[in-house]
Amino acid sequence: MANQNFVGGSLSILRAFGGFLIALGLIFGTAWIFNRNDAHRFADGYRVEGTVERIHEGEPPIVMVTFVDRNGRSQTWHLENMTQSVRETLAEGDEVVAVQMPNSPSRIMLLEQIENRPDDRNGLIMTAVFLLPGLFLVLQRRPYGNQENQQKMATRQHHLASGSLFLFMGLIMLIGFFATAFDANLHWLGKLIFGGFCLLTGSGMALGGLRELWLA
Repeated sequence: MANQNFVGGSLSILRAFGGFLIALGLIFGTAWIFNRNDAHRFADGYRVEGTVERIHEGEPPIVMVTFVDRNGRSQTWHLENMTQSVRETLAEGDEVVAVQMPNSPSRIMLLEQIENRPDDRNGLIMTAVFLLPGLFLVLQRRPYGNQENQQKMATRQHHLASGSLFLFMGLIMLIGFFATAFDANLHWLGKLIFGGFCLLTGSGMALGGLRELWLA
């Protein structure tokens, strides 16, 4: 009975965690599809020459541009995907060239950002990184065959379950460490305490997870 509970518990954890990874993969995949679709629509858009009307500081900054659309009407809308680095190159009264999305006249974006759009392969890579392991974990089968084979499969699934969870949580902690280390607004003492905790704990959990996966 205890062995059956052990097997069922590991398999349930594997499938639940696999479903979680699949959900993350689908989220990244959906975002990649929408971003790629937007990029194609902007590429086929209508170029307009406008003037920076006003700038609202914030995260992200809002840059309002006045321009004349293809129908000869004066419009004022904010530029999409504005970043702080691009905002620093703009000032009120500047002349800019933007692109108005077809069938969505309120969506405009700087031409230079469209032309210098970064490669979107990262979104596809992140989708595969989560989706493929998730499918692998979800498709794990209940141990079958003779007693020896069942025990081997049960042990392997136990290592897979614990290794996957520890590695995932360790990587999250390490991401927290890097986010803390490069946060310019965080006091050095906070970086030392929280960053050190994330680094030590995340490294230990990630190494423990890799060891468990190796044993699987």
